[in-house]
Amino acid sequence: MPIYRYEGQKYNLPEGLSNNEAKQKIIDHLESKEKEDKSPGFFKGFFAGIASGVLKVPEGFVSIGAELVDLGLDTDTATSVEEFFDKINPFEEVAEKTVAGKITEGLIQLGIPGVAGYKIGTGLARKAIDAKKAGKYADKQIAKKVRTSRTRDDIDQVTGKADLGRKFKIGGAGLLGSTIGEGIAYTDDFGTIGDVLGGPTATDQREGAEGREEAFRRFTNRFKFAVESGAIGAGLGTIITGTSKALKASPLARQFDKSPLQSVLGKALNKLTPNSVLGKRAFNILKDGDQIATTYALKAQFFVDNLAKNAENISKQALKNAGSQKEQVFNQFQKLLNDRLTDFGDFKKPNFVFDDNGAVLKHVPPEAAYSTPKVKTKVNARGKEFEINNPAYQKREKLHDFMRNTLKASDDDIKQFEDSLLNARYQIDLNSLTLDKQLLQPLIKEARAALKVTGLSKAEEKIAREVLENAEQLSETFTSQLGKYVNREYKIFKKDKNIIKSLFTDNQFKPTQEIMRKAERLFSKSIAMAYRNSDRTRAKATEIVEARAAQRQKNPMAERNPLIERERKIGKQKAIEEQIKRMSDDFELNTAPQKAVDAVRLIVKTRGKTLFEESAAGPIGNFRKFLKDDLKLDVDEDIFKKRTVKSKVVRELLGEVEDPFFNIANTNAKQAEIMSQLSTHNKLYQDSLKPSPIPGAGRGIKSTLFFDSTADAEAAIKNLPEYKDVNLDLSEDIVRIETTNGTLVPSILDGKYTFKPVAEAITNTDKMIADNTLNNLYKWMVLVPKSISQQAKTIYSPFTHVRNVISAALFTTMNGNILFQNPAKTARLFKRSLKDITGNDVESQTRRLRNQRLGINGTNPIAGDIDALAKEVGTDFYTGNFNGAMNTLLGRTSKLAEKARRAYLAEDNLWKNFNFEAELESLKENFKVLGINSKNIFDPKNMQAYSKLLGRKVTRNDPIFDRVVDISPDGRFLTLGNQGVRLEGDKLLETFYENMAAQITKHNIPNYEYVGEFIKTLRRLPLGTFVAFPAEIIRTGFNTIQRGLRELQVEGFKQTGLRRLTGVATTAAVVPAGLVEFGKALAGMTNDDMRALRTFVPSWSTNGLLMPLERDEETGKVKYVDLSYIFPYDTLVRPVNTILNEAAKGQQTGESLNKYLLDAGATSFYELSKPFISESIFFEAFADIVARNGRSRDGRQVFRPGDSTGEKVYKGGMHVLETFMPGSVNQVKRLFQAGALGNEKIPDKYGQTYNLLDEAGGIFGFRAIELDPIDAMPFIITDFNKKNDSARASFVGDVLKGGLVSPAEIVDQYLKAERVRFQNFKQMHNAYEDALKLGAKRSDLIKEMKRITRRERAAIIRGNYLPYLPGDGIRRAFNKNFRDLEEELGREIQNPFPLALREILKIRRNNMNVDVNEGDFDSTFVIPEGFRQTEITPPAPPTTTQPISSTAGSVVSGFQGTQNLDSALAIDTLIGDDPLLQEISKQRNT
Repeated sequence: MPIYRYEGQKYNLPEGLSNNEAKQKIIDHLESKEKEDKSPGFFKGFFAGIASGVLKVPEGFVSIGAELVDLGLDTDTATSVEEFFDKINPFEEVAEKTVAGKITEGLIQLGIPGVAGYKIGTGLARKAIDAKKAGKYADKQIAKKVRTSRTRDDIDQVTGKADLGRKFKIGGAGLLGSTIGEGIAYTDDFGTIGDVLGGPTATDQREGAEGREEAFRRFTNRFKFAVESGAIGAGLGTIITGTSKALKASPLARQFDKSPLQSVLGKALNKLTPNSVLGKRAFNILKDGDQIATTYALKAQFFVDNLAKNAENISKQALKNAGSQKEQVFNQFQKLLNDRLTDFGDFKKPNFVFDDNGAVLKHVPPEAAYSTPKVKTKVNARGKEFEINNPAYQKREKLHDFMRNTLKASDDDIKQFEDSLLNARYQIDLNSLTLDKQLLQPLIKEARAALKVTGLSKAEEKIAREVLENAEQLSETFTSQLGKYVNREYKIFKKDKNIIKSLFTDNQFKPTQEIMRKAERLFSKSIAMAYRNSDRTRAKATEIVEARAAQRQKNPMAERNPLIERERKIGKQKAIEEQIKRMSDDFELNTAPQKAVDAVRLIVKTRGKTLFEESAAGPIGNFRKFLKDDLKLDVDEDIFKKRTVKSKVVRELLGEVEDPFFNIANTNAKQAEIMSQLSTHNKLYQDSLKPSPIPGAGRGIKSTLFFDSTADAEAAIKNLPEYKDVNLDLSEDIVRIETTNGTLVPSILDGKYTFKPVAEAITNTDKMIADNTLNNLYKWMVLVPKSISQQAKTIYSPFTHVRNVISAALFTTMNGNILFQNPAKTARLFKRSLKDITGNDVESQTRRLRNQRLGINGTNPIAGDIDALAKEVGTDFYTGNFNGAMNTLLGRTSKLAEKARRAYLAEDNLWKNFNFEAELESLKENFKVLGINSKNIFDPKNMQAYSKLLGRKVTRNDPIFDRVVDISPDGRFLTLGNQGVRLEGDKLLETFYENMAAQITKHNIPNYEYVGEFIKTLRRLPLGTFVAFPAEIIRTGFNTIQRGLRELQVEGFKQTGLRRLTGVATTAAVVPAGLVEFGKALAGMTNDDMRALRTFVPSWSTNGLLMPLERDEETGKVKYVDLSYIFPYDTLVRPVNTILNEAAKGQQTGESLNKYLLDAGATSFYELSKPFISESIFFEAFADIVARNGRSRDGRQVFRPGDSTGEKVYKGGMHVLETFMPGSVNQVKRLFQAGALGNEKIPDKYGQTYNLLDEAGGIFGFRAIELDPIDAMPFIITDFNKKNDSARASFVGDVLKGGLVSPAEIVDQYLKAERVRFQNFKQMHNAYEDALKLGAKRSDLIKEMKRITRRERAAIIRGNYLPYLPGDGIRRAFNKNFRDLEEELGREIQNPFPLALREILKIRRNNMNVDVNEGDFDSTFVIPEGFRQTEITPPAPPTTTQPISSTAGSVVSGFQGTQNLDSALAIDTLIGDDPLLQEISKQRNT
């Protein structure tokens, strides 16, 4: 690289430059550096903006007076005023140099008079209204109505309207005052939105006018600005007021608000917030219920994992040695284990001690909880005792013998396994006791009390009896089966939606032919036996016997001998019995078998629904109906009850799950589900109780959310204050609650009525995709690929796991919890947190259970998004239980998938645990400073501190003092937490601390449980990838700042608040900005260079955190890292970066403040919403093929237009297939191509080679990307040509659409298209300049620009605009349209194109060679009279045609008669002496 010397300094420059080119490059570099060095900086610009804005306020007031003087006297006073203020305002020039200064100046300049105007307006309005109210403007009617009204509705209607009218008048007056104030403060620096978008508020930007004309121009612009400001203020005011009201209202009130606007805003807020229609308290109660279920599920997982590990250790070698008998050995082991689990011995329930609320006060340890003697003593019917072998003992011994003899297990192995099984069995029985004592017995007691109440309606009595019957039955099941109970599952009832499995195997259970034959034989015997014993069979047999006897009868009955009559009767009975036998034998032989076959087939076909549904199903109807109505039989239905299927044959037919590990987990899960539901619903109901204001209800306590009937609901809606403004349709919006376990054991809410969205939230009604052809097609074509691609790029991508750990650490730094000043403490917390997710010891598992109970684990928003969609469409690999030939391959895949998923969640849990531990220690220290202990925890002063910290009023009944699940001290077992009973002592304090720390962690670190319904629904669209994560980043980012500010207000927490806010500033601003600045120093790049770099990076990186690493001055190549990939708070920071980048771009191109602020705002909003509206991973690749014609979104060619159809299909298919490959696959491939294995570098299919260090950094999310502006230029040129073609197509398409078109419409469309082209030329020229700025060679750039026409290329290089001239093709199309229209209308009309072209040529001349950065597109012209008419009648043609004279530099327009533009004469008269048009004319003639 040659070295040049300039003014005593040496500079390295690319080869091939002349001395003049080298000198100019050095001068440009020095000027850029000097400009950056002289930039006043943020703070200097900011304060200069304040000072300048203050001075511009009086300038606006004085200027409007001067303009009025100029209007009257035709003077130039306003210009003098402007010059005067320019001289006395030294701050304006400094403020104009920075974005911050310019924005601050504008805000101050408009803000001061705007606020003052608003206050003056509202003040005057209040005085006027008060004066009117006092009687100065008497209107007695409203006051009279208010005094004489009797009902609350009437009073509300009158006073409400009056209050609304008062607010409207005051608000309107304030808005008017603000508008006037801002209009007075206006100066020409601002412009309007109309200047950007066009329209009536576009300002007049003409220069050179004087006197009255200039004053009129200024005053008109001021008026337009004021009108626009008022309109914007009114719109924003309406939205802000409506949103404010919606936020203050209860969720239900805003959901059903009478006002359409308020209802829309209310529903939107409810869908965006996690609380939805329930409100915070009810939402938290529901979340507590979820945590009960997930904590018990995690504990069951520990049991199963421990058992499975022990079983595998014991049986591994034996199964290996079993060879072909492996399956038989395994099945026998499983059967013996299941037998042991379902008969563990007699549970010593009397040894447990319970308190009045059913909580266990004294446990019996597992080792002493079961009695399993060798023999059991029983008593026969005569009261005599006898001994029998104890089945439980025999089952235990059989299992132990099998393990010892067949599996070759040692006594220690057997004991360890037995202890694991004992713990699992004990937890199930402990759950049964908890369910019975804490939840079922209170329900039974309440149902019995309800039945004693007099005056119950039949419906209420029926509900109470159903609740009592089901609760007693379930209580009996749990308590009588202690030591035996497991919840049985049957495969036939489960419809497996896993699409992955269905591709390889029939994943729906079907019983074998042998099992079906056994069931048919059982059913046939049962049906035949029932037929034999049926009263109908006997009646029929009797009828047949009597009919035969009647035929033989000769003597009257009265004449018979009594003895003969008796004997005859005995004979008849025998005859009947014989007839029944004949009929039964025939039925059993010829009818029962087919009926049994039909019954079994029906059960299999309907997947068991026949057994439980009352409606008809299948060819012979419902099975119960078939048995009862068709055969008129009564069969023991006990064998068909889902909970107690006693027949082994029927259990086999239904596909009983015999896996003991599954049964342990499933039983715990089912018990936890019931406990969670009953507990949650009790709390929800208790929380909704308030003194009733309903007339006739006395002072009773009533629920304001759950009602006994629709009549109660209607009464509440009419009388409760919170519902006074709602608009409800009782037939649609009030529904009856039916909970998921209602048929098993109804909760307190079952059968009650509530608002429809509340019922849906409580019953967790998921709005599933309807099962029809169109929806299934959408699911397969869109959602299934989306789900698989999302899983591939995250959970199943190993390097993503590495980046997951690194990026999640920033959540903790954001909260100020990674203590760099105390590395020992940080290391200790990290070590503990790591052990919590990896350790299998009792302490680690106990802490993991605690964290699950608190709701801080297993809540990764990305994993939650993926899981929800995968389960919905059946693509969850990790729940696979594959059968058949694919079992080995897919079974292993399923296990790997589950491990990958667990790892992904664990990585998130690691930092959540760390943050929780840090918050817990900090809270204990802070509360210690406040002197809080278990005795004064509820002191009013302390309660105020809690309220400030949590942002809500805290009472003694607040959930912050509750514990939903208790963990035994040794961590072995779980019991349900305090159910309405207050904790005390150290347990209360510990619970409070843990809940407080968990609250911070859940609200300050992304958590899927807090994602709103709207965001969750987006997963079903082809747009957005992991939409829950950016939504949570926004929520938690603001929550973190809010928490820090709250802590600053509480004594003892100020240091914590300061540390948290410092963490926010450091993580979100200082560190990212510092890394970028460090990179700029490394690469020797200025701010202008960075702006130039952003021109060429992919669209998704344009406003990202780009950290340059190095730049090649000779080629212009820049190596950079996009930190956005690893920086989780990019969603928050990117909109701010976007505003700054767009503002800097606007300053560079000389755009007005309002123009680049509007652009910045729009682009920033797009960046904020992009994660939610951008194409999903799969759909983007699909769109590249279908919508973008084989080109990716960033311009990369997937296939070329000239490729054969086969090549296009192959390349397109591979491009789409890549979306299903884990992201690490490409990373590994690049590492190999970079020589990671010591091999030579291998270029990819595009000829690109990779650097090993750069690719290694990609493993951690810091992959260095090399950008070559020369390589990027073709994409920019393609975009330039497309936009030009689009602008031309827009002009041509709109004016050639057919029908009558006025000349003015043609000119308007031309102007719209030209504004787009002007901006396109500006962007292309700036891209060219940016490439030069980075160091690209001019010759290389010009070579790349060969796809642009020579004249356009020259204009772009110069930075001048080349307006579009409609060509011959458009002219001919117009003439054809014109002739066709004349023929259609049957009369002669004027062709509008010649008239329009005259004005187009004027516009074109005015904009020819305008500097695209210094100037702007000039669209100021006056449409001639009559141009707006769509039909212009042509004048009579003259006898001769005279040429139209023209003068230099102008076009003199005038037509005599009908002119044909095809004539050279018409063209010559139009082009005048414009050299460019003359050249075009010559080329056209040639």
